[in-house]
Amino acid sequence: MKKILMTIVSACLLMGSVAHAEDEQWYVGAEGFLSLLGTEQSEGSVLNLQNEFKTGGGFAGIVGYDFGKIRLEGEIGKHFHTVGNYAITNDAGLGLAGTNATSGKSNLTHYMVNAVLDLENTFNDSNI
Repeated sequence: MKKILMTIVSACLLMGSVAHAEDEQWYVGAEGFLSLLGTEQSEGSVLNLQNEFKTGGGFAGIVGYDFGKIRLEGEIGKHFHTVGNYAITNDAGLGLAGTNATSGKSNLTHYMVNAVLDLENTFNDSNI
């Protein structure tokens, strides 16, 4: 649930940073971000793991084309996180329960294709 909430909050914050492209023109952009993952519980058929992530961040690059009211863009980004603690909470009898690692890294690359509908001049202010 925490991940879903953080994803929604991140998406809302990113909506405010709209690229200002001219009609029928290419544009490029770059963005940086801060990421708060917290604790992740992984449950498998044999092992259950708990990972406590530290605050991380990342960056992304954007290339797009503005068709007027619609923009199409591609995005590639990289996330960097360190882990404060890995813990095995259920080892299915393998003798690993309670085993902790004190540090680690988690990196992720994301690829996205976005279609954006611009609503800036869609509504006439005199009719509101």
